[in-house]
Amino acid sequence: MSSLKAQCPSCAASIEFQQGSTVVAVCPFCRAAVARTDQGVEDIGKVAVLAETRSPLRLGLKGVWHGQDFELTGRLRKLHELGGVWDEWYALFSNGRVGWLAEAQGRFYLTFEQPLVPGRSVPPSRYLLLGQTVPEILSPTPMMIAEKGTTSVQTAEGEIPFFFLPGEKFDYVDLSGAGNAFGTIDYSQNPPRVLVGWQLTLADLGLADAAPKTDAGRTVETASMQCPHCAAPLALAAPDQTQRVACRYCNSLLDVEQGSLKFLNALKPEQEFKYDLPLEREGAFERFEQGARFKIIGAMTRSVTFDQKYFWQEYLLYNPLIGFRWLVCSDLHWSFVEPVNPADVEELSDTDLFVNYKTRSFRCYQEATAKVEHVTGEFYWRVEEGEKVRAIDYIAPPLMLSKETADKEINWSLATFLKRDEVEKAFDVTGLFPSTYIAPNQPFRYNDLIRASLVVMLAALVLFAVGAFAFGGKSVKAPPSFYQTLDLSPKTSADEKTVVYSAPFRIEKDFRYSLSVSADIDYESWSEFDISLVPADPEANRNDPSQIKEGDKLNYQSDKPSAYLDTKQLERGLTESGDYQFRAEGRWKQWEKQVGIGFSVYHYNKTEISSECLLSFFFVLGPLLFLLYKAYFEGRRWENANSPRPSLPDRLFSGVLSGKE
Repeated sequence: MSSLKAQCPSCAASIEFQQGSTVVAVCPFCRAAVARTDQGVEDIGKVAVLAETRSPLRLGLKGVWHGQDFELTGRLRKLHELGGVWDEWYALFSNGRVGWLAEAQGRFYLTFEQPLVPGRSVPPSRYLLLGQTVPEILSPTPMMIAEKGTTSVQTAEGEIPFFFLPGEKFDYVDLSGAGNAFGTIDYSQNPPRVLVGWQLTLADLGLADAAPKTDAGRTVETASMQCPHCAAPLALAAPDQTQRVACRYCNSLLDVEQGSLKFLNALKPEQEFKYDLPLEREGAFERFEQGARFKIIGAMTRSVTFDQKYFWQEYLLYNPLIGFRWLVCSDLHWSFVEPVNPADVEELSDTDLFVNYKTRSFRCYQEATAKVEHVTGEFYWRVEEGEKVRAIDYIAPPLMLSKETADKEINWSLATFLKRDEVEKAFDVTGLFPSTYIAPNQPFRYNDLIRASLVVMLAALVLFAVGAFAFGGKSVKAPPSFYQTLDLSPKTSADEKTVVYSAPFRIEKDFRYSLSVSADIDYESWSEFDISLVPADPEANRNDPSQIKEGDKLNYQSDKPSAYLDTKQLERGLTESGDYQFRAEGRWKQWEKQVGIGFSVYHYNKTEISSECLLSFFFVLGPLLFLLYKAYFEGRRWENANSPRPSLPDRLFSGVLSGKE
């Protein structure tokens, strides 16, 4: 369709459908939604006056996406069934393409209509379950259902490319995909519209210079209001997104709806719940969101129940350009919490113990029902005391990945452990109490030292092995513990064997000993002896071969002249202490002559540990002490978990080998 000028059927003012794709235009004079039809124009109902917000977007704003210029030409403000609102901006591209730029809780999503698998249609919303994918959608990445709900068009401005009825309720399903992919199924039409795109930043859209409106004339009128219960002044930091306010003066829970406050119920006395950080305090963390400043606009106490109730506090942080973040204090430990795209979390189907997120594996720590015990300040959803969600925490210190499941929504968040002094510095406070507990996501600060010392330990073990086995350390050879020479008398024939025994001597258990044998022979002569170590038992038949151990025999042969003292040694280690003697059986060439033979025994004390080995021991001892301390640390970390604990090796080496803790 081409552009069209017409009269508003409600007030007769001139209106213009500037874009050929425009189906509905909102009359700027009477707020009538005027639909363009084949027969002309039709008044389809009045829309509410559009209360200005602090959004950086506005009609006529121009940006660039993937090299294509676009302009924002229309806006729908949708109202959630539970009261939340968000804006959807109609983006017309220079190449004629139509996109939608959704703005909710400080996040921006650019989407385009997406075709379905040929011959397939999207099931009704009641048949779609949280966490499942929608295979009917043609998308490069599987789209998972993250939220289901009912909405209506509260108001609009500018030009809209499809037909809608103001105030008519319809279902929607929000989808998430890996890599910040986002989608929605809009059931306001039949067949439903499917939009798929990405979560982006203003810089991605060429809108980095866009700034939120801050002048008093353009802020929503509920920015400064009175409590309907006690008339105390209430200043809302995020008036266009706040759904519930807890009055800190009279402890009343108030509902925010269309610019007015409504008393809901009285809250528990705030004195029962202590908060360490005051509302409206501003602060910034250098390592999060590029140091952007956040204001504490709300605080709540939640609990889980096992053998008793365990409490923790959550502070709602707000920045107009970034949106909402959380600061959590549990057992006096602090964490900064950011939202996570559900599709970026890989839930392993074969076990509930592990999930993967951005190359890291997280282990289940706790599963419980979390309950809201107390609230104060303002919140972007209709929070109430007693509200419950099913929560599962997975840890990979210093990170904790949490999944919260309600009836129609799944939310994932990532908590990063903070040191106490980081919180004090960020919010300019002092006196935060230290914790005596170990937090689930508290990092073990000596992992780097353990990792380095393990390397040193391995080197030390190699040094020890080389020193102990290759070089044997330093052995001490004592003076001879036994020495004797015996003369073997001349024989009557060459074949006659002569047997002699030494005097008894003592050898202790586990001592190494060396046997030295020498014989004095003439030049060009020879001698041969079989020397055996036998028990010094006068009752035993010492000529019995069974008394002689093969391992204790030494065959001695020599053909050196008598000018030499020929010596052979036999080293042994005994397993039994006792008295022993040598048995020598021999023959020699000059059998008619006397031959002398000598025996000596040396004891070797146990091998001493060299200085290198002692040094190696201390290098091994260091990491062992650190590992013992880590075993204690990890034991305390897991003492409050209600999921299966990891094995001891997993606890000891978690964060050590990976280097990610």
